[in-house]
This record gives sequence, C-alpha cells and structure tokens, in this order.
Amino acid sequence: MTVRCKNRGLIYLRKSSAPQETSLEKQLTWALDATAQEGVAVDACLADMLHMQAHGLHSYKSIRLDDAITGSDLRRPGLVALVEDATNDTSISYIFVYKRNRLGRPDSPVDMMAIEDSLLRQGITIVRSDGTAKPLPGGEAGIDELVKMLVEYWMSGRDLRELSEQMIRTQTQLAQKGYWAGGNAPYGFARALVNQQGDVLEILPKGKKVRQAGCHIVLVPDDEKKIGIWIDILRLKEQGMSYKKIAQHLNEQKIPSPAAGTMRTDHRIRHKVSGKWTHTTVRSLCLNRTIMGILDYGRRSEGKFRRFSPDGPRLLAESDRKADGTNKRIFNDPSLVVSAPLLHEAKFELDRWEKIQEQIRERGKSQQGRSKPRDPARYPLACRVIDLTEGCGSVMYARTSGKRRQYVCGRYMTSNGVECHHNNVDAEAMLRFTLGTLTELIDRFGAHGKLKQKLMERAARDESGDSSRMSLVDDESILRHQATELEQQLAAARRNLAIEEIPELREAIRGEYQRINHELESTCKQLETIQFQRTKLEVAGRSPEQEVKAALNLLEQIRHITENDSAR
Repeated sequence: MTVRCKNRGLIYLRKSSAPQETSLEKQLTWALDATAQEGVAVDACLADMLHMQAHGLHSYKSIRLDDAITGSDLRRPGLVALVEDATNDTSISYIFVYKRNRLGRPDSPVDMMAIEDSLLRQGITIVRSDGTAKPLPGGEAGIDELVKMLVEYWMSGRDLRELSEQMIRTQTQLAQKGYWAGGNAPYGFARALVNQQGDVLEILPKGKKVRQAGCHIVLVPDDEKKIGIWIDILRLKEQGMSYKKIAQHLNEQKIPSPAAGTMRTDHRIRHKVSGKWTHTTVRSLCLNRTIMGILDYGRRSEGKFRRFSPDGPRLLAESDRKADGTNKRIFNDPSLVVSAPLLHEAKFELDRWEKIQEQIRERGKSQQGRSKPRDPARYPLACRVIDLTEGCGSVMYARTSGKRRQYVCGRYMTSNGVECHHNNVDAEAMLRFTLGTLTELIDRFGAHGKLKQKLMERAARDESGDSSRMSLVDDESILRHQATELEQQLAAARRNLAIEEIPELREAIRGEYQRINHELESTCKQLETIQFQRTKLEVAGRSPEQEVKAALNLLEQIRHITENDSAR
C-alpha cells in the first residue's frame, strides 16, 4: 500500500488516573498546534473534548479519547476506535498523539509495536511531540523506527512496573506506622491529617488530597450513627445470621449502604450506586479490623505488575492468574498482613470479635479453595465424583488446567496440597465412561421394555389439563407489550441523556433512565418465569405416549451428547 496523501487527521488523547501525567488539555493544545503546522484538517476543539468527558464519549468528531484508563489495556475504547477508523477510512492520513506512552504502556512492547506498525503499513503518518513516524513507500516502517518503537514501548511498560513497586513500598511503610495508605475511609470513619505529634490538624472531606511536610493521614471515627450500624451488623453475625440475611435486614430498614449516592464505573459504564446493601459489603465489614482500632494492610492482592509481600513487591506467580491467563484477586495469608494500632480505641469487644472470626472461618472451610465453574454444562458430574483412594472419601471438584477439564480432589484443594494426593481425572473421559456404562447396562439386561412401562405409569399420573396454559398465554402477551414500550422509553431516555448539557436536566433524565431500566429488568424476569411455566405445562399437556417417546428419544441421544459437549 502506498503512503496516503495528506488529507484528514485524527487526534488521540489518553490520561490514566495518575496526577503527574500530562493533562488532556495540554495534549489537545499541542495536537491542534501540530495539525496547523502540518497543514492537516481536523474537526476538534477544547469544547469538543469537554463534551466527550461530560457524556462519557470515546469517539467524537476528530478526537479519540480514553480518560482515566490505563495504558496497559490495549482494548481501550478510544484506541480501538482510533485503529478501526484509521484503517477503514482511507481519507485519514495522519494521527496526532502527544507521546508513544499515550498510545500505550504495554506489558510486552511487541503488542503495541504490532498496532503502530499496522498503521504505518497502511500509509498513515503518526506525529508525536518528540518525533514523527513516517511510512516508507510501500507502506513499511524503517528499521530505525522499529528499533525506536521497541525501546520506547519497553520503557513505557517499565515505568508502570517501577511505579507499582514504588507504591507498594510506600504504602507498606505508611501502614507499618499506622498511617492510611490511600483510598476511601471505611464506613463511619474519616481521614484526618495529623502532624508528627499525632495532633489532628484537619478532617479531610471525601476526595480531598493533601501533601504537607511532616504530616500524614490517619483514620478516625467520624459518624457515630454509622459506627452503631456497623456494631449492629457484628451483633447479628454473632447470632449466626448469614451475610445475605443481614443485607436484607438493612435494606428493609432502608439504611443506605456505605457507597450510597456515589458514582462508580462498571464495565466502563459510569453510574450512580443504588444504595442497597449486598452480602459482600456486609462481609467486608465483618472482617475489617478498623472497628477494633487496628489498621490492616495487604489482606488482598490484585496488582497487575507487582504484588504485596512482607519482603517488598513481588512478581506475579501462577497462583495469581486464572486458567485463561488473566490476573485474579487473591487473599493473602493472615500471617503476611501488616498491622498497626490506630489512634482510637476498639468500638467492639475483643472476645466477641474473635468469636465472630472463628465462626466465619468454620463456615468457610467447606468451600475454601474450591473453584466454582460458571457453566455447569461443562462439568455435569461436578460434586458427583468421589475420591476413594486410600480412604480419602472427598468430593472431587471441577477445574480447568489449560484447555483440559478435570475433577480434582477437594481435600487436596482445601489443604493446599498438605493432605491427600493431587488426584484428578479427566472430566470428558469420566462423563463418557459414566454415560456409556448406563446405556450398556440398559442394553445388556434388555431393560427397554421395563423402562417404557415405568415411564408410562409415571406419565399417566402426571397428566394434567390446559386451564392454566391459556391464562399464561394472556399474561405473556401483556408482558411482551409492556417490555416493548419500556425498551422504546429507555432508548428515548438514552438519546436525551446523550445530548442534554444542562446538569440539572441531565440528573433528572439519568434518574428516569434508571427507573425505566429497573422496571424493564423486572418485566423481563416476569416474562422469563411465565415462559418457563408455559414450557412445563406444555410438556405436562402431552399424552403419556408422547411423554414416554420423548424420554426414550433422549436416551438414544446420550451417545451424541457424550461426544459433543455443545449439544448438552
């Protein structure tokens, strides 16, 4: 492909949450100056960028934007839009990006090199504040530019790894002295700025950041009502109530959750937190020792580049990754956690706290360390296979090793390999053996006739009429109509939300959008329930002969199901 003729350009802007990074405004100002110098047409201004930030847009006019997204994520919406638009629209001949580390800070420099090299090969010129990458005739990049790419992307990734190490070391040192290492204060507590003598200088409002020589941040009790609710949660847990029951009780009392009213981002969609308690929120409070006047740091690890250990930052191990290679959050052994006393006294009795922790540990032993497969169809024998070697007797649980499905001894898993052996069986082989044995037994003993007779007797007992089925058909029709209307209302609210610029009106539209969405979800759930009931009645409405024929046909399909897991 030849070098594209000078025509239109795209501007790419990115900023993660790090405050020391070049601001989006500075990146855009440089890009607009660069487009003027190069004589390339773009449709972009500061107001366009502010509009994108206000509406959560990643692509608008000539700007492609990733705001508060790490450079190690190569599936960023703005970057994906940049590559797709530049690839598909041949009138785009230039890309303007402040520096290479704005395009990405990859784990491996080769990953980002492949993206940039593909753009150069299509004849696109990439202009940066520190240089320009120009494709050679034929659409290829020169060896000198490839070497620069390798070095600069490697250095970009190295910066993230070094920053990760620095943050872990700093946070560990702060925690060892009882200082807050960062983040929002726990429920009912606030962050306080203290001097070297421990005198409180200021109670910091949420979100305020302070850097003052000789001063640090500590946690102090702030809201006695919320702390009272926390103590009530511990009392309920002490009585044996489950996390879900406690959450249900709090919601029935209309008590807002710790994050009520705040904004959060899930799956890159920013939304307002509902304020409902969940079992995970309750569990976190039952384990948080801030209420006991103790600060814990390092209870869990979830870093992408380095993770906490008592000896300093450590590399990720195999246990830090899922079977598909992605990182997972892990809970560290309690002996590794850094703990220090806080300024306030315990708000709950120590012996009662320890009793609750022992109760939690005992209840958690039965499932600790056992993986929970999300798709039961892949592991139909999960919890039905028993390890009988050397008198073990433990249930075997489903796991994936690479692409191989298997069942592993539960006793081995929960003891971290201390007890029992790493006994495992191939899941597919076990399923084929089990189903094959069943069909062989039926064939060997000529039991088809007896099976058919038993099925006929059972089907005759279960035979029912159609009176309920017609009522369900009417209900389903009404709900379908309601769902269609709600979907149309939701689409209209979404459009209005995207174009409205007045903050008060946007907030009102957002509230209406959430209400309609909640009502639509409720309607869809009702619809699913009715469809399930209809299916059951339709099956029950068949004649006994039809019932038996369907059951025997299923038996004939077992061999096909065994060989093809997608048919399950």
